[in-house]
Amino acid sequence: MAQQMTKLRVFVSGPSDVTALKDVVFEVAKEINDSGFMPDLYLEAISHPNSFMPGVGPHPQKVIESQLERIGYDIYIGL
Repeated sequence: MAQQMTKLRVFVSGPSDVTALKDVVFEVAKEINDSGFMPDLYLEAISHPNSFMPGVGPHPQKVIESQLERIGYDIYIGL
């Protein structure tokens, strides 16, 4: 029988001087996913620039916001 899995998208944002902290969030999400501790939970960490496509718009932030609205997120971590 197939097991149901809950996928939570974690959006991590912050200025460029906290890139190392963003990387920690990605590492923790991967550890949780790989550990098997919570087999019915999958965390997908997303952030700019690695989770968004380049685009053209009236303002660079608007390009990111429009993509974020489309994909959505369940948890927000602001650094």
